[in-house]
Amino acid sequence: MRQPGACVRSDKVTFRCPGCAAEGHDHKQEHAVLFEDGRFTCVVEKAHRSAIAEALGVKSALSGVQSPLRGVQSNLRSIS
Repeated sequence: MRQPGACVRSDKVTFRCPGCAAEGHDHKQEHAVLFEDGRFTCVVEKAHRSAIAEALGVKSALSGVQSPLRGVQSNLRSIS
């Protein structure tokens, strides 16, 4: 699933946080982070995890905190 501004950086992918973008921020498209183990977050506002989860097609923002997205390690580059 492609995300705006996605950039692979060693063990993670950074991309535009949809929550920050909706507020007129994240012009560099790097506030959202998807880690190799499937966790994800917004480095500016943790409350934006729900918006990131929706953009990634995950049912709950808790999925990014407690249980990793399946197959992320092999598909990390597919969102960029």
